[in-house]
Amino acid sequence: MVSHIRPLEEGDLPAVTALYAEVFGEVALKHWQRRFDWQFNKNPANAESPSKMWVATADDAIRGFLAAFPARLHVLGRQRTILHPCDLMVSPEARGERLGERLIREYIGTAGGLANALAYSASAGRLYDRLGYQSVAAEPGYLRPVNGSRLLAALVARRSSGRYGSANRIARAPLSSHLAALAVSTLNSIRAPRAPRGFGIDIDPSFDADFDNLWRTVSRDIPITFVRDANFLQWRFRADPATVHSVFAVRGLDGLLVGYAAVCETSRNALRIGKIMDLFCSPSNAKNVVRAVLPPILDHFDSADVDVISAKGLHPAIRKELRRYLYIREPGAEMPARLLWTDDASTASLIYSAENWHLTYADGDDDFIP
Repeated sequence: MVSHIRPLEEGDLPAVTALYAEVFGEVALKHWQRRFDWQFNKNPANAESPSKMWVATADDAIRGFLAAFPARLHVLGRQRTILHPCDLMVSPEARGERLGERLIREYIGTAGGLANALAYSASAGRLYDRLGYQSVAAEPGYLRPVNGSRLLAALVARRSSGRYGSANRIARAPLSSHLAALAVSTLNSIRAPRAPRGFGIDIDPSFDADFDNLWRTVSRDIPITFVRDANFLQWRFRADPATVHSVFAVRGLDGLLVGYAAVCETSRNALRIGKIMDLFCSPSNAKNVVRAVLPPILDHFDSADVDVISAKGLHPAIRKELRRYLYIREPGAEMPARLLWTDDASTASLIYSAENWHLTYADGDDDFIP
């Protein structure tokens, strides 16, 4: 079977849609179709570098697909537009022919100096390593338990894996559920953040010039992050067709915007999860901003009846403050970002150091499905 890699053509979309359903399933396909125009066509970075898509064909049939959407990256005061790869898929009958690797190589050739990826499996990690990517653990996950009884139920059910048939009875036993709920409630009350004086919160404000000013100010203090100006925030948190986000803006007594957080809720593995999509502020002011914004976030998630709060990435100074308030490192294997820097060799050590990044759920595409 002779295969070829070429750019997507307009007439290819029905075949790509069928392949997506075959590889990822009908539910994922519906989300993909819902976000397609928003992600690939309405992205504000398209003005600098349009989205790209490739197909792998064999015997006049589409056997593989890869897309990449643009994002504006800020590195030491210099802005560049890079491409995020996503939606890599290969038909089952074509696996073993290295079509996925060939599609990624095609992407690397147009990545603009920085190719990036997330390795969702050990085999994917080995592939990226072979292609020259380096692991950068800039996306550690943090969790804060909220509903002890439901977390216990989910944990017992997962560990039992149906072998004992009594997971639900164990998890729902009054004593164990009440003890778990009491333990989590007690710990949360002990480590509850206290809002500092001198700060106010705006809920769901408009993304206006204040957010542009915040971006210009904070970006001077963070070596590497994706652009978070008002245009990006409007697209990411207001225009998202799949998810409703809530935004909490932190202001000083003078009314000056000093930071913000964006959150949403989703369900996964029988749990209601509250996600801190982004928490952005100057690292030097992280203590005050985090303390100011966490109480309204906790109130919001309490009203949304979430079981656990999740955050990912964030600048190290912000993560440090979260850890003060019972945000614990997510258990399980680390899923580091993979980066391949081919531009300026003098800045390679900067790029490959996770301490220099502010990277969150709001970046990349792994959170585009609710």
